Amino acid sequence: GATGADFQVGIRLSAEGQGILLAEARRLAHDLMASGLIDYLDLSLWDAFKTPREVGNEGRLMDYFTDLPRHGVALGVAGRVRSTQDAAELVDRGADYVSVGTGAIVHHDFPQRALADRGFVSRPRPVPAAHLAAEGVGPAFIAYLAEGWTDFVSA
Repeated sequence: GATGADFQVGIRLSAEGQGILLAEARRLAHDLMASGLIDYLDLSLWDAFKTPREVGNEGRLMDYFTDLPRHGVALGVAGRVRSTQDAAELVDRGADYVSVGTGAIVHHDFPQRALADRGFVSRPRPVPAAHLAAEGVGPAFIAYLAEGWTDFVSA
């Protein structure tokens, strides 16, 4: 079925790892943006500032996608965005928007802080469980972060 013009459709794409080859991800991103079927493509890079894992590829991982024709599709990036400066740099390098993960867990109001303070930097990890609770993170998610991520939650 079709959606109306006011209904956005997007895809989140992991750009590498878990058996995903960079050339395949790049080709898929190209085809998705050319398809006319999506409004945005959100790249999950884990670290938006890193070089590709595959030997022989240089530059930043995100650069393998920002040079593709977009056909009106907004291109977003996510991965280790910890400050206003990080977000601004990613937009300057060609992202249409930036997604914030960890920073938004640590600071529920990360976007407001980043917009209000060009020097804003997220609190470093690990973060005390009490801080996360004060930010509105629920007990089950705090437990998940404490068990699944060795550097996320401190005592």
